[in-house]
Amino acid sequence: MKFQLPSAELYVPDGAPEDVALARCTHLGIGAHQDDLEIMAIEGILACHGRNGQWFAGVTVTNGGGSARTGKFADYSDEDMMAVRREEQRAAADIGGYAAQFQLDYPSAAIKDAGDKRVGADLVSILEATGPEVVYIHNLADKHDSHVALALRGIEALRALPKEKRPEKVYGCEVWRDLDWMLDADK
Repeated sequence: MKFQLPSAELYVPDGAPEDVALARCTHLGIGAHQDDLEIMAIEGILACHGRNGQWFAGVTVTNGGGSARTGKFADYSDEDMMAVRREEQRAAADIGGYAAQFQLDYPSAAIKDAGDKRVGADLVSILEATGPEVVYIHNLADKHDSHVALALRGIEALRALPKEKRPEKVYGCEVWRDLDWMLDADK
């Protein structure tokens, strides 16, 4: 696959050829950050883990450069954190038995910029290559602005597909909090 950023990668945990790995995908999770998929798309990961004919693929859109710097990471640079987060996501794909893991390597600002069409172009290419039956994206009521922006980019990408190529199911998922959809005063 060709991505908009040369630093983006496609990782196939079991080493299958790219076309085989992508064609077997039945469930696709599209998350903003390296720790999002395993929470928001756990239903799809578990539905596919170790099952014949069911395969999960993940898309992590940001590069991890803005990750928190506490504990052992206190002195890490953005580049150091990006390397750590990339390796963590590969490990999650290994443990989860994913068909594939895409790491698009964008800064968060690229997701939030509606005029930057690169994220959407990559998502359309991934959706076309994988043809999933089920897609998990962030929900539109999330309080994290990168999550909401990625939900919008994901919806745009899904709408760019011909109707017959769209997945059967699309779920807007929660990551860290609950009741984000409610006003704080009403909680």
